[in-house]
Amino acid sequence: MGLHHCHQYASIDAISLLDLPSADASSGNKECRRSLAIVIPPQPRSKHRSSHTPTCTMSMQHGVLCALTAFTMWGFFPIYWKQLPDVPDMQVAVHRVLWSGLILLASVLLTCQWRAYAAVAFTKRNIVIYGIAIVLLTGNFFIYVFATNSNRIIELSLGYFINPMVNAVLGRVFLKESLSKWQWIALGIALVGVLIPTIAYGKFPYLAITLATTSGLYNLAKKMAPLDSFHGLTLETSLMLVPAAIYLVCVDAQGSGAFGHVDTKTNLLLVGTGMITILPLILFAKAAPAIPMTLMGILQYVCPTIQFFIGIFLYDEPFTTTKLVGFIVIWIALVVFTTDSVLTYRRSLLVTVTDDDDRAQMPTLKCISNDVIATAAFASVGQEYGNIHFGDGRFNWAVGRFMALLY
Repeated sequence: MGLHHCHQYASIDAISLLDLPSADASSGNKECRRSLAIVIPPQPRSKHRSSHTPTCTMSMQHGVLCALTAFTMWGFFPIYWKQLPDVPDMQVAVHRVLWSGLILLASVLLTCQWRAYAAVAFTKRNIVIYGIAIVLLTGNFFIYVFATNSNRIIELSLGYFINPMVNAVLGRVFLKESLSKWQWIALGIALVGVLIPTIAYGKFPYLAITLATTSGLYNLAKKMAPLDSFHGLTLETSLMLVPAAIYLVCVDAQGSGAFGHVDTKTNLLLVGTGMITILPLILFAKAAPAIPMTLMGILQYVCPTIQFFIGIFLYDEPFTTTKLVGFIVIWIALVVFTTDSVLTYRRSLLVTVTDDDDRAQMPTLKCISNDVIATAAFASVGQEYGNIHFGDGRFNWAVGRFMALLY
């Protein structure tokens, strides 16, 4: 999966995602309560509309484009892994970690960041935390590739659909985070959706549950991680470089190694696993500061939706009526869970607007949490988001209307 994703117990952190990062809208609520909130009051009305409007790292349009591109890439990953039928699944997962680590280390060296990186990275606490994280990440990679090559892409998509709710459960167990009544109801509905095909076929979807759990545990480990996203992923993949190299040398010595013994296309695809792992994370990192966490939490479902249709229509995986009923029940649970998360997040960021002649002027609230600045503009009753200026251009009308529904 690669990995996955604002998480239930982490602010939006692109590198902390597994392939399909799980950007849970409710996490915004948790983090923003512990964050610094800066409210920029309305400015006096002038005769001419000011060109100085709220800005962010990039415009909303560009942020949505980057996020959609990242989630779309994660969604199409099964097609990439299907091109490596002659490579054992574990070797694919190890190559992915190996080449990602080499690319990230090269980036640190080429940008002259090594001294600053080494000064903060190599502590005992960091090595323990990121060591645990990379083990979970590698396991997640393996499960993702195994599910793809075992023709269980539909079950893979199920893991990513339920990932936000698994995050919520892990947050409740390990971090004692509270869940609302409707979130508990959503979890109960999702459990019913999982049990329907289990009872009908006597087969538990262990791949989906394991995938979602390893992703959630990885996010939990990253919650305790002190480094920024880039340096954090660089350290964790670096810790696996030597074990990965030893593993590949050993399997090669046993005559079962693939790299260098297959066709040129397969060798290049193995090397390319590093770049396709990093590229969507870069796009997500660019998008995160420009998109409210609630919107990111909804966009994340693009990935499993693509996987779902790929499994059914591209690879003709069996999809019975019973499985469809199970998925529909889980989708209902997701609607309940996501709606409650959005409403909770909205209430947590609500800014009271003074009822005066200038109520049409919108204050901007910047919620600063770790690596991300989520900028949300709030209008008084009746203000249309389709008319908001953001960054260097107007909101796309559809995006503006959608944001009006969220806020």
